[in-house]
Amino acid sequence: MNLSLRAYWFGIVLISIFLVGVSYADKSTGKKSFLSTAKEARESCTPFDLKSLHVAKVKGRWKLMDGKGVVHDFGYKAKRARATLSTIRQKQFSLICVIHDLFPPFIYFVPESQITKVIVVRHAEKAADSNAPGVELSGDGEKRATTLSNILNVSGVSAVFATKTSGGQSYKRTFETVNNYAQSKGFAVQYYKTVAEIVELIKEQYSGQSVLVAGHSSSVPGILEGLGIDDPPGINGQFNNLFVVFLMSDDTASMMHLKYESHSNLD
Repeated sequence: MNLSLRAYWFGIVLISIFLVGVSYADKSTGKKSFLSTAKEARESCTPFDLKSLHVAKVKGRWKLMDGKGVVHDFGYKAKRARATLSTIRQKQFSLICVIHDLFPPFIYFVPESQITKVIVVRHAEKAADSNAPGVELSGDGEKRATTLSNILNVSGVSAVFATKTSGGQSYKRTFETVNNYAQSKGFAVQYYKTVAEIVELIKEQYSGQSVLVAGHSSSVPGILEGLGIDDPPGINGQFNNLFVVFLMSDDTASMMHLKYESHSNLD
């Protein structure tokens, strides 16, 4: 193992020890829950803004915070909070992950270069009750597509995908849902035919990047499952779901399930 790689993993282990120790110290004296060998650990990962990350004392407790809120609570351990912040900045970590069902929970950080971010949406509202490829978005759907573009403006998404039939005809409603964003960034929408095709494409050609994928109510759950998400939710009749899947370098995955609504004052 070369020195840089050894230092990298030492940083992850060190910061994990810091956080696990804090979690244990802050745990109440109530019932302790240990993970049995027969139980699979649950893992979740949440991104944070590295640029605004800082340590603050809030009501006597030292907390690692970004512009959106608390990333981790260090309790009364100011030195550990500052040491963790220093390591995060040095290693350029941008994602905090927690393995649940352990006591204490195991917490670690991941650098952005090791993450593939996949944003998956269903097409916005369509103008006709038909599954034909040529059906366009309705007025409400166009507003939702504009809202999506605005939401993703600073997301760093650098590739956008919409659907096409097995015969090669593009679906206008998935194209129109993501084209506002693609146009605003100056690149073209790409197409895929099947769930298996887009999952393989993302894993093989877009590792470490951020991509946007539009699908259908019948295909979005399959895409999420193909990316590694167990039991993805159904979305029949819903157009406001926004799924953000984080693919790690070891092919494990974590997901954030968000909702977004179109702005009524958009032209």
